[in-house]
Parts: sequence; structure tokens; C-alpha cells
Amino acid sequence: MNNKKVIYKYPVMVGREFELKMPIFSKILSVQSQNGDPQMWASSDLGVPTEIRKFSLIMTGEEIDSKLFSSLTYVGTFQINDFVGHLFESEEGKMLQGLCTYGV
Repeated sequence: MNNKKVIYKYPVMVGREFELKMPIFSKILSVQSQNGDPQMWASSDLGVPTEIRKFSLIMTGEEIDSKLFSSLTYVGTFQINDFVGHLFESEEGKMLQGLCTYGV
């Protein structure tokens, strides 16, 4: 068994939803802007299988269905100039599918 960990950096796609291939049991550490691009850092065990994890990006002022919102796990917030994005991880198979509308 490998007892080593590693921290990986992943790009955050600026769009409604996206998927990332990550080692299983990865722990998300932070989401921030680096050189004008949103990035996410996660710690992982070395040598473990990968899985697909689903993420949703919600902008400040968007209205979100409350049932859907309760199925999301907050990851972090980042800013790029005037843009403020809030990153959430979706439960298995539950993407936003157009259930957000921009308001305010």
C-alpha cells in the first residue's frame, strides 16, 4: 500500500457545469484564481484509481432551484476582475441542466 500523497491542480471551466477525472477520495483544498484563470487544488493518494467528479459553477445573482441547491456541496469562491464564481460539486448524476437563471 502506498502511503504517499500528492496535491494536484485542476482547471475550473468557466461555464455552467463540467467534469474532472480525479483520483478517488481526493480532498478538495482550495479554489482560486491563478494568473487570471480559475484553478482548484486537491490532495490525493498516489497510485489509486480515478473517478469522474461533476462540478457546477454558479455566478453571483443567479437564481437556483432550492431542491437542486440542496444537492450541491460548496467548494469555494473565486474572483477574476468583476466576475465572481461559486464552485459546487454535484451529487452523482445531478448536474444543473439549465435550472439556474441569472437575476439581480
